[in-house]
Amino acid sequence: MPFLIIFLIEKVKLNKKCAMVHIMLAKNQLGARLEQVRKLHGLTQKQLAALTNVSLRSVVAAESIHGNPTITTLTKLFDALGMEMVAQPKSQ
Repeated sequence: MPFLIIFLIEKVKLNKKCAMVHIMLAKNQLGARLEQVRKLHGLTQKQLAALTNVSLRSVVAAESIHGNPTITTLTKLFDALGMEMVAQPKSQ
């Protein structure tokens, strides 16, 4: 089974300036990163669900190592958290 790598771009504040940070994650790390960024924004799962019009169940699943969120759900969550997912051709 191929190893899925997900690239995220996050807008972070450094010394009162915004910077874009590129993060490379394996699929099994995505949920933990979503949870971490959500908490940095001071949001509960319920608040993030309401903010993004995504069900609470979907937010919980997206943060779980066993979750399999859709691209639509991830896009909504990433937008709300100042994150962006980037797709690129895999190396051969």
